Amino acid sequence: MSISTFLKGLYNKYVLAKPPVKEPVITKTPPTGPRVRTTHVITDPPPPKTTPATTTTVATPKTTATAITTPAVAATQKPATKTKATTKTTPPPAEPVSPPPPVITTTAPIIYPVIKLATDSALEEPGVITSKWLGDLMICYTADNTQLLQHKDLPAGMTLEKLHETAVTNLGKNIEYSLKETSFGGYELVAGGQYEASAVCLPGIWQWLTEQFVDSLLVVVPAKDLVLVIPEQDSHGMYHLQATVKQAFKNNSQPLTANIFRYNRYSQQWSVIGSAQ
Repeated sequence: MSISTFLKGLYNKYVLAKPPVKEPVITKTPPTGPRVRTTHVITDPPPPKTTPATTTTVATPKTTATAITTPAVAATQKPATKTKATTKTTPPPAEPVSPPPPVITTTAPIIYPVIKLATDSALEEPGVITSKWLGDLMICYTADNTQLLQHKDLPAGMTLEKLHETAVTNLGKNIEYSLKETSFGGYELVAGGQYEASAVCLPGIWQWLTEQFVDSLLVVVPAKDLVLVIPEQDSHGMYHLQATVKQAFKNNSQPLTANIFRYNRYSQQWSVIGSAQ
């Protein structure tokens, strides 16, 4: 090979071959729309679109809709659900339990003073507690007006003075007395038919009556349920008082006394001034 041929080959290889390589770089044609569209827009989908596609699934709204409609379905099956709940909550049958024994409450009898005639056969019982009041009348004590108390019935440490104080307190607290005008112009002490005569044990009643009449009192006790009162200065009433006592003795199978008692307004003391017979 000649030198000229060699040089020509080099020229053709390095000098003439460079322009085709530089042509793509030298061409300064401004970028156009088609060139921009070919930059991985059609061939490769953009990543931002794949992320919303995976996250915005319709599964969540569908699940929520299903959860909302579930109660509606349950509502249509309410009888079945109620039956299941009843069977679950029904307790097993309880074993029969014997009723508790009855509670027996005992009430202590209330003691009251009662007035008896000194010759009453009930006072002949041995051990009956008595104390003289005035004239032929005696004070005894009863439990609920059933039987007369005896010394053996007294609790330990109970004295006769304490017994009398307790009985009089019960009388004033539990028995209500009222004053009623009679047909003859006098007054009758009323207390229900059991404890009228016992009123002689209550000083407060007689003190109050003397203040109302502004006078001393004349009192008769012909029966346990009959006590008559007039002011001492009522001479006209004294006649009718004696007549009423005589009539009471005829109508009552167990009279008390025909004595006429006087309650002094000033000394507040009792005395016997005569008899209605």
